[in-house]
Amino acid sequence: KAVVQTVSFHPSGQLLMTAGLDKKLRLFKVDGVRNPLVQGVYLQDCPIQQAAWTAGGAQVVAAGRRPYFYVYDLAAARVERVQGPSGCAHLKSLEAFAVSSPAVGGGAPSMIAFCGDQGYVPLVSLATRQWVANVKMAGGSARCAAWAPDGNQLYTLGSDGVVYTWDLRTRRCLAQLRDYGNVAPTALAVSPNGRWLATGSDSGVVN
Repeated sequence: KAVVQTVSFHPSGQLLMTAGLDKKLRLFKVDGVRNPLVQGVYLQDCPIQQAAWTAGGAQVVAAGRRPYFYVYDLAAARVERVQGPSGCAHLKSLEAFAVSSPAVGGGAPSMIAFCGDQGYVPLVSLATRQWVANVKMAGGSARCAAWAPDGNQLYTLGSDGVVYTWDLRTRRCLAQLRDYGNVAPTALAVSPNGRWLATGSDSGVVN
């Protein structure tokens, strides 16, 4: 038994991924009866804080309070440890991140946005595993991030309760929106059509 940090269905809906502080990534085949374990991966040096599907469900990105993250290839059953972004060397924890979807809206390259201190949000290419650039919020630390469906815009929410909209083609901030009353942000989500944003806080309020 362990604290489960992530529960997520595969894009096909046939696999369920769980990940947690026991350092284990598990994949279950969902049949509604037995739901058998299909694959299990033990990351010896990384209690998992967050995990997410990428590459259309062919890979999983997992990270914790470490300066590196992992990419697990399902077909090859291969685990790859990737050092954190070189352009943000002071970032000691990669536990909070958002992965873009390259298959939606014209094939924007798949990237990971990591939430960092001092307003920094490093961007890492999943294709090359290399740091691409930083975007920087004016105040507070980055707490949450979410990608627009087309993969060309990124939304970040800081500890000061301000949501930033970034154009990743120019890496410029397009807009800022203050989420009044949200003094301790915990979650950020974008609707599938890109029209709506939802934020969560430790008070239980969703805006």
